Formats: sequence, structure tokens, C-alpha cells
Amino acid sequence: MPNRQLTHKAFLVSLIAVTAAIPPLFIQLDEPTLRLNIWKVLAKIGSLSGTVLMFWQFVLGYRQAAARWATPDYLWVIGLHRRLGVTAGALILLHPVFITPYYLDKQEIWLFSFNLPSPLGTFVPLGITALAILAVIILTSTLLRDRMRRESWFATHLSSYILLPLAFVHGYPIGMTLNRTGLKFVWQGLFVLTGLFYIFRILGRAGVLSSVYEVVRVRHVAESVVDIAMRPLRRALHPASAQFAFFRRCRLCGARPFTISKYDRNTGELNITVKELGKTTRRLQETKPGERFFVEGPFGVFGREAFTTNRPVVMLAGGIGVTPFRRMIHELRELPGRKAFLFYGNQYEKDIAHREEMESAGHVDVIHILSGVEEHEKFETGFISTDLMKRYLGDDLSANEFFICGPPVMIRKLESGLIGEGVPESQIHHELFSY
Repeated sequence: MPNRQLTHKAFLVSLIAVTAAIPPLFIQLDEPTLRLNIWKVLAKIGSLSGTVLMFWQFVLGYRQAAARWATPDYLWVIGLHRRLGVTAGALILLHPVFITPYYLDKQEIWLFSFNLPSPLGTFVPLGITALAILAVIILTSTLLRDRMRRESWFATHLSSYILLPLAFVHGYPIGMTLNRTGLKFVWQGLFVLTGLFYIFRILGRAGVLSSVYEVVRVRHVAESVVDIAMRPLRRALHPASAQFAFFRRCRLCGARPFTISKYDRNTGELNITVKELGKTTRRLQETKPGERFFVEGPFGVFGREAFTTNRPVVMLAGGIGVTPFRRMIHELRELPGRKAFLFYGNQYEKDIAHREEMESAGHVDVIHILSGVEEHEKFETGFISTDLMKRYLGDDLSANEFFICGPPVMIRKLESGLIGEGVPESQIHHELFSY
């Protein structure tokens, strides 16, 4: 499976690179001076290749498309989506920088004036509008991203969906490369694909393409933590161990990612375990049987090495970060010779989710660590640390395969500590449960 995923990723990256490299091949070097040809080439590469990369960025930015057509490794896809955005933005900025002196030198036309001749006067302002929108998106996605509320950022980010239509309408009527070469047929195909993708995106947002599940049981498993069991009504998911999905309570509601903490292959029933961490998760504490959820997924590749390694499996969980390990522990029963440990950190004993289920798993050594008390009769106190792990695993921590899920601060601290103890990075795997 890992090799297959690498093949899919390599193919996707190659496909993006090839499709972005094709349009510049149609540029005609027919200008009277070398300077004009240089400006023309740079301007055309910026507009043509940048538009292709922007198309791919939109496709990969929609998680349903990414999962169905690319790879379930959602974090990798999001990383590629962001890199494509930066690259596309940089390329597109080349276009105004070099097309402006091109027109000024060749036709003595200043493209930012208010009295452009036809058809420039109609279509150049559309390009300027697209450029302004692109600048706002780049600014809010980089420098201002951490300062904005997610809802505000998302609303701003949605304006990117008018960029491709603006680019097509701006460039097709006045672009010499598009009008005078076979690239116009490629551009027409790209326009059709964009339209189909937008339709696909709208149907997805309306829940038409989502799986539908009905809640059958809700039970409290710790302080402010509920376990929600659902049965499939439409398009049952088949999640692998430790995968997650996006859940929303209505067609137009916002979606939130939750780990599928339990899955029944026979019935298709799945569970999510939700801790109250904000407004949305607080409302989910009140979920009732009979409610329906729209579900998209599954996503993620976390935990797969636990079933292929020959080393002892060491799971390090912080709070609700235990959710992917719940199912991993259940499925590790099928590997009776595999040693496994769960270091489970919480603030207080009442915060331990699925305690009875975890402690009854005889094939896994469960070590509880409480950070909110100074001493405890049965459990360790403080925080998960390499010193604590050595007491249970031995001094050579590099003999184990580590899986970490919890708050980002915890993950960074444990990764740094394990690397400092000589554990290769290839043996340390993490999953962020923050949103």
C-alpha cells in the first residue's frame, strides 16, 4: 500500500507538471526584436502556466475530488494545494509585469489607463480585477491567515472560485497565442473541465455526493466526551484503521473532521468520539439517535506502519487524541505476536475516554498519565516524556515504532525528545487532531 500511494503521488505531480508545461510550447516567437520576444514569453508563461496550476489547485482544494482521484493522504494533498497556490500566484504575477512593457513598447498602450481601445478596453479590466482578487487571497492566506477567524478566511477564500472564469474571459478574446494556435482547443477543454468541476463542487456542497449516516447510539465515555455510533443510509464508507472523515449535520452546515474511532465491517456502522472543545463540539454533545449526518471521506494514512513493522508499537495519546488508537488497538488483536503500548495522557482521571475498553485490551500495555494531580495510587503523574517511556520500554527507544496523536505542542515536544534519544524520524509518525 505505501508503494502504491507513492506511485499515485508521483503520477499526480508529474501530470500537473506536464500539463503546466504544455501551453508555453505554443508561444510564437514572431516579434521584431529580442526584447519584445522575451517580454512576450515571460508574460505568456505567467498567464498560461499559472492558469493551469490554478485549475489544479482548485481541484485538489476540494477534499472529495482529492480522495477519489488522487490519494487519501489528505495532509499531503493540502500541502500540494498550498504549494500550487504559491507557484500559480507567482507565475500569474509575471503576466502584468511583462505584458505592460510589451504593449507600451510595441503599441504605445498603457494597459492601466481608462481609455483603452477595443477590445482591450473590455477585457483588460477583467484581468486587473482578477489580479486584485488574487492579491487579496494571497495576503489573507499567508500574512493574515493566523489573525483571521476561520469563517472570515473561508469566506474570503471562496472568492478564488471566480478567478478562473475571469482568467478565461479576460484572456481568450485578446490572447494572441490562444487565438492563433491550436492552444485554443486545449483552452476550450480546460474551460469545460472547469465548468464540470464547479458543478461537481456545488453538488458536493449540497450533500448529493456525500455519504449519509443515521445516529443509532450516543453515550458519554468521559467528562464532556460522547461516543456517537452511526449506521449508513447511503454510500457506506470503508475506512482503514485510524482514518478520519468530515461530518456535517445539514447540507449547508460547516464540516468538521473526526477520527473514525470504531468500525464494524459487517454492518458498516461507525463511531466518532467527540470532546467538547468549542461551539460545534459542544452542540454535538447533545446529539440524539435518529439524527442524520452528511459524511465525506475517508481520509488519512496515519497508523498504517503499525501493521507492517516488526517493532513494538508505541502509541502516545494526549486527551481526545486517543481516538485513532481505539481502533488500532482493536485491530492489533489480529497480530498476536506484536508488542504494543499505549501511553495515555489526561489532566484528570475523569477525562479518560473509553477507559474500560482500553484497560481490558490484554494485548496492549496501557499506561495512564495524569497532569492535573501530583500523586496517584495507580497512575503515573506529570506528562508523557522519554524518561517515562524508558521505564516501560527500556533505554533503547529506537527499537520501537512510535505513533503520536494530540495537541501540536505535545507532538513537537515528543518528536524532538524521541529524535534526541536516537529514534529515526522514519519511526515517528504523528496525527494532529487540532482543526
